[in-house]
Amino acid sequence: MIEQYLQFAIQSSKKMWLQLNTMFGLENTQPFKFFKPYLIEVQDNPTYIGIAIALTAILFSFYKFISIYRKRENKLNERENELDHHENKLNERENIFSELENKLGERENNFRELESKLNERQNELDELESKLNERQNELDELESKLNERQNELDELENKLSERENKLSELENKFSEHQRELESKLNERANKFSERENKLSELENKFSERENKLSELENKFSERENKFSELENKLNDSKNKLNQFRKKFNELMDEIKDEEEEIDINNPRVIGKEDHDQAIAYLKKGNGKEAVAFFRKAAEKGNAEAQNSLGVMYAKGEGVVQSDTEAVKWYKKAAEKGNAEAQKNLDMLSDLLEKEAEAKEYNDIEKFTVE
Repeated sequence: MIEQYLQFAIQSSKKMWLQLNTMFGLENTQPFKFFKPYLIEVQDNPTYIGIAIALTAILFSFYKFISIYRKRENKLNERENELDHHENKLNERENIFSELENKLGERENNFRELESKLNERQNELDELESKLNERQNELDELESKLNERQNELDELENKLSERENKLSELENKFSEHQRELESKLNERANKFSERENKLSELENKFSERENKLSELENKFSERENKFSELENKLNDSKNKLNQFRKKFNELMDEIKDEEEEIDINNPRVIGKEDHDQAIAYLKKGNGKEAVAFFRKAAEKGNAEAQNSLGVMYAKGEGVVQSDTEAVKWYKKAAEKGNAEAQKNLDMLSDLLEKEAEAKEYNDIEKFTVE
C-alpha cells in the first residue's frame, strides 16, 4: 500500500515537475543542476523519495505562490491600465469643459487649475468626478429644457398647420367672391357693348346725314336759283340734326345714369365705387392702383376696403409688406363688425406670436450651443 502511494506520489511529482519546468525552465537553473545527481541516486530509496515528495510539495507551493503573484501582478497592471484609460477619459472631458468655459467666459481659471491638478495629483480624481457629475446634471437639465422647448415648438407647428388650413379656406372663399364679381363685371361689359353698338348705329346714321348735307351743299353751289329751297331744306336738316344731337345726348345721359346706378341703386357701404375699382385693377394685375383705390375707400370708412387693404399689406402685393399696417387695417375693419377682418386679425396675431416664440427658441438654442 505504501509502495502504491509512493508510486502515485512519484508520478504526480513528475507531472508537477514537467509543468514547472515548462513554465519556469528549472532545468537550466543552478540549484537543479546541483541536486540532479543526488536525485538520480536516491530515486529508488523510499526515504529519499519522501524527501523528494516534500521538496515537490515545497516546489508546488512555490509554484502556486508565483502563479498567485503573477495573477495579482496582471490584475494590478489591468487596474493601472484602467486607471490610465479613466485618466485619459477624464482628460478628454476636462478638455471639453475647458472649451465650454472658454465660450461661456465664466470659469476658465478653475478648469485650468483642475487640468494642472489632474496631471500632478491623482488623489483628487474623486473630486473631479463629482464636479463632472454636477456638470452632467446641468447638461441633463438643459436637455430637459430643450425637450420642453421642442414640445412647445411641435404644438406651435400644429397650430400653424391649422391656421394654414383656415387661410386656404379663406382663399377659396375669396376666389369664389372674385368669380362672382367677374361674372357681374362681364354682365356690365356686355351691357356696355350693346350700348356701344347702338352708338355706332347712330354714328352711321349721322354720317349718312352728313353725306346728304354735303350733297345738298354741292347742289346749292350748282343751283343758285334754288337757294331758298335748299336753304329751307338745309334748315330742316339742321333741325333734324339738332334733334338727333339731343337724342344722342339723352342717350349718353342714360348710359351715364345706368353706370351710376350700378353703385347708386345698391349702396351697401360708403366708398363702394372705389372698392370695386380697386378689385378691377387687382384682377388686371395692377397692385399699386388697387392699393390706391383700396386706401381711398378705407379712409372713407369702407370695412371691406379696410380688410382688403390689410390683406395687401400682409401679402406685400402692390405695397411694401408690413404686418403692423396689416394689423392696423384689420382692427379698423373688425371694429366695424367685419367678420372676415376679425378672422384675419386673429390668424395674423397668432402667426406673429409663433414667430416671436420661434425667434426666442432660436436665441436659446444659439446660447446653449455657444
